[in-house]
Formats: sequence, C-alpha cells, structure tokens
Amino acid sequence: MALEILGPHPFELDAAGLQKTRIGTIFPGAQGAGTLYTKPPGVHALQRAGFIDRLNAERAAKGEPPLTEAEEHEISSNSVDLVFEPKVILIRPDPQRMDLSFAADDLLQQVVSKRQIRFLSVSDGRVRDAIKHRGENWRLSAMPKSTEAKQQLIRSSKVGIQGEPIYYYNRLTGTRWLTLETFEKLGNLNHPDLATHLQEISYYSGRRNRLG
Repeated sequence: MALEILGPHPFELDAAGLQKTRIGTIFPGAQGAGTLYTKPPGVHALQRAGFIDRLNAERAAKGEPPLTEAEEHEISSNSVDLVFEPKVILIRPDPQRMDLSFAADDLLQQVVSKRQIRFLSVSDGRVRDAIKHRGENWRLSAMPKSTEAKQQLIRSSKVGIQGEPIYYYNRLTGTRWLTLETFEKLGNLNHPDLATHLQEISYYSGRRNRLG
C-alpha cells in the first residue's frame, strides 16, 4: 500500500532552514491504513483527532454516518507516535504492539531510507528483544554518551505546539518542559503573540498524553 502524507514531509524545511514539523502520527491499522499525519499542532493526540475529523468529513461527503466511538478508539489505538529529528525519524513503540511499530517502519521506508528510521524505548527489554530478533540492533536509538552529544540533544529538542519552539521535548515520554528562562523571554513578545502563548501554556499544562 502507498503511504499518504497529510502535511509536510518529515524532513521538509521552512524559509529559515528549520524543520516544518517535528511531530508525526502514522496509521498503519485497518481504517485509514497507510497514512502519515504531520499537520500542526505538533501534539500526537490532536493529530489523531485531526485524522479522525478528516475521515468523518470524507464519510459525510459520501453520505455515510460518522465513525462510532468504538471505531474512533480503534483507529487511535492502532496509531504510532513519531518524532522527527534532522534526517532521522524516531518511532516510539508500544512494547506490547511491536507488530504495529514494524508495520509503521515498513510504510515509512517508502519515503525515507531505512537507515534514517530508528526506534526509541531501548531500555525496555521487550522492544530490545523484538528488534534484536530481526537482527537490527543498529536501529536502536540510544542516549548519547559524551557531554557534547548530550548538549546537542538538548539544543535540538526545542519544539513548538502552535507557536514558537519554546518547549524542550522528551522524545521518550512526550513531555514538554518549559524553563523559567524561556518563560521570561516571552515578555519580549508583542501583546497578541504573548497572549497566544500564555493561553497555549495554560491549556496544555493541565493535560496528559496516553503515556500519562
């Protein structure tokens, strides 16, 4: 099956030379199979909701009823979270559904080289063993060891949601961290932009992703 991309390509750059998107969700399951959703905002939960809205719009155009709650849950449950870094796509696997992660991997290889796709959660033995069984230990994305590499990882972890990239993103848990230093710098924004970012912070700081 051909992979359909809704949104920018994972490695597409903007006018400033920065990646247009850092977060993606892929749907290798039955309904809507073979779709990679990369549209903003860069939140996996909202990308799943956006994809379901698209499916419902298509069904409405054909005179079909919207998806049931059970169908929507099935679609969401059969999606895989992705993180895009420069020239690398990171798959965040569900250790209990490695088959789903490998299906996502196969689809992604239609648009990027296999050598540009890595797996997170290497500390989980189930993930490690499943990839080892495939003879692909080299595809495990380990944490950097040197101080310089660690600093580079932190610098490259800045992401946005709908506004500026003000959050440090934990690619293993999906947690976004806002430092006091970055928060203080928001005071330099004009009033409309400041209000937008404060509303965003207020909204998302009270929410949890499916990893808790």
